[in-house]
Amino acid sequence: MYTILNNSPAAGHIQWADVNIQYNGVSYAIADGYTNYTYVYWLASNPGSFVVSDTFPVLTPADVLVFLNKNGIAMVVPTATIIDGGLIVPGSIYAAAIAANTITGN
Repeated sequence: MYTILNNSPAAGHIQWADVNIQYNGVSYAIADGYTNYTYVYWLASNPGSFVVSDTFPVLTPADVLVFLNKNGIAMVVPTATIIDGGLIVPGSIYAAAIAANTITGN
């Protein structure tokens, strides 16, 4: 079982330990780490560690967005039941797919 800590080792950071990614029948141990970046993701081409960035990553079908850091609070993306706005792929929602008067500033 993995561990994820919020606001650790400092405010605005998330920290992970003992993470394993299962892909195509192989288990990959991920290096323990921490970040204050927004996106934490795994690339099949670099399976032993996570990659972090503040810009939404370009992922292949073999890659996965793992954590979203919301000001030091981690959201585990693969098991999330609520879609955070930061997880919406830029350019993926078109006006024709949105009903009139359904989006508000609330």
